[in-house]
Amino acid sequence: MASHAFFSTRTAFLGVFSLLYEQGVPFNQKTRDATRGLSALVCAVPVAWAFCHMLIPDWRGKAAGVVFGLIVFAICWKFSLSAGMAGVLLASVLFISGWYFPRTTILLVGLTAILSFMLSPILISTLLGMVDKTALPDSWAMRVDMWHFAIARIEEKALFGWGLDASRSFTETYRFKTLDLPNISLHPHNLGLQLWLETGLVGVSLFSAATLMLAIRVSSSWNLGRLQGAAIAGSSGAFLVFMFLSFGAWQEWFWACAAWVAAMCFLVGPAPDKNTKELLDR
Repeated sequence: MASHAFFSTRTAFLGVFSLLYEQGVPFNQKTRDATRGLSALVCAVPVAWAFCHMLIPDWRGKAAGVVFGLIVFAICWKFSLSAGMAGVLLASVLFISGWYFPRTTILLVGLTAILSFMLSPILISTLLGMVDKTALPDSWAMRVDMWHFAIARIEEKALFGWGLDASRSFTETYRFKTLDLPNISLHPHNLGLQLWLETGLVGVSLFSAATLMLAIRVSSSWNLGRLQGAAIAGSSGAFLVFMFLSFGAWQEWFWACAAWVAAMCFLVGPAPDKNTKELLDR
């Protein structure tokens, strides 16, 4: 278990740095792949904290976890990955909450995700009305433009949407400073808006129902322990940050990242039942 976690994290780190210095690879590909690697690391940070607590005794385990989190945060800051920094911060809060209230925290994360999916056009429209786009960095100003455009298209086909992967079909360009950019660059960079845009109310409702069933099933697991609950809550929170700010709904590598993190949460292990604990104590 420990070796699996160590080598998984080591591989992710080496993947990030090798891409930065590998010869013959275009710079935009390096930064894109490095961003993906960092996103995976951010989602895995709460699991790393759990392993540090399990494998390193006393205060040293907590110190190792803090150092690891700070390293990942610093790398995100170095590459200006705002979603990564937000993910680490939210994961920290949810990890602590999950330690004290594992079932409640996991369920609340699931319910928050569902509300965000279902109400994303309303919530984002309200948020955009309070934002001064000219004060934002270019990457965020582009998101504002994409979200405005996506919400307008959602209103046109709110029930069934425009079809799977239809976000890529909005190739008409608009002027952003000195650049001609597509109205939507691959996807709206918000999973809730993408679900509404491509699958409409029907698709969003189905996705939300599946999320609700998953949250109820995980939070009601009879042997869910504090440490595993904290890891699941923290990683889920980090994953949702990237869902709502960065990546698309149909990107295979992103769901593979979710499966990787879920497998490591499984390796953290549940709380031992009464009989098992009695055997361990003998």
